[in-house]
Amino acid sequence: GEQLFKACRMRKLFVNPTVMEHNTNLTTDVAFLIVPMFRFFALPDYSFTELKVPPWAYDKKRSPHYRRPEVEVCSNLPVVNSTNI
Repeated sequence: GEQLFKACRMRKLFVNPTVMEHNTNLTTDVAFLIVPMFRFFALPDYSFTELKVPPWAYDKKRSPHYRRPEVEVCSNLPVVNSTNI
């Protein structure tokens, strides 16, 4: 981890608590993940600036996982009403 930290030339934050082991749960202590995350990222709750998501980001068709849905409504088929059966 330290070698990767030194190799990275971008903005970074190295968190290496002495009590942390390889399989330590990151949520057991807020100092492991939560506090560094708030210091590193300007999250909307703490920066008080409105996060604006562009409309195109909501377009599901842009996703590589998008699958066109099957026809759900068809006007040329009779409506089945369970009360008339």
